[in-house]
Amino acid sequence: MEAQRPWGEALKAAFPARLWLALGCFDEGDDVARYHQAYALGQALALPLTVAGDVRLVTPEDKPLHDVLTAIRLGRPVASLGSALHSNGERHLQPWATLQRRYPPELLAETLHIADRCHFSLAQLRYEYPEELVPPGQTPSSHLRSLTFAGAAERWPSGIPDRVTGQLEHELTLIEALGYEYFFLTVYDIVAFARSEGILCQGRGSAANSAVCYCLGITERSATSLRTLMWILSISAGKRSSSTSTGNTAGTGPPSPPR
Repeated sequence: MEAQRPWGEALKAAFPARLWLALGCFDEGDDVARYHQAYALGQALALPLTVAGDVRLVTPEDKPLHDVLTAIRLGRPVASLGSALHSNGERHLQPWATLQRRYPPELLAETLHIADRCHFSLAQLRYEYPEELVPPGQTPSSHLRSLTFAGAAERWPSGIPDRVTGQLEHELTLIEALGYEYFFLTVYDIVAFARSEGILCQGRGSAANSAVCYCLGITERSATSLRTLMWILSISAGKRSSSTSTGNTAGTGPPSPPR
């Protein structure tokens, strides 16, 4: 316990009034002993205890699949993993009745207290793309523009036609207005890697017929009309506007140990 106290003190300082000591019990023979150790550490650090399921499975029957995934991650045969595997399938989603039998009510009450402090809405979800796709000194828009017109110069080595330049400008303006630059840069990065490794690939999807995708080498079909991409991005803008408008909406002694 003494070895854990410095870490606990550091975390407590970093997350004042927002730190709990989590306890998980999985019928592995040491649940009661681990509970008392956790309670003693919580008292020493003045931290409340709560329950954590360490969930790895949906049902106990999923454990063989989890064992195989562990073997793949470690690069070893399942039969050689030993203690690297969990001893049973108890790390699954538990019904409330099971949790009530397994943990003291005080610890379960803390989970509800934590949940009450969490405020989340699906409207908050946004795609997050890797920022390292953009070189230092450039913005997503400037980098996408640079790649697009470099690709256009390769597609039309004798000179980019005026109608293509105009179409690219329209598409890049729409992409920037909706903040979709990282999407196009991510797909470009994937396709470029695949082709560098000799992996057959072909861009598909709602914007595949765009001039930008053609110039980036994502697709081999040259776009001849702006209408398709403009319609797609207009629909996307409507969806984004709609989703954005939705609202976001320790005691004097230990309680009974887990059973």
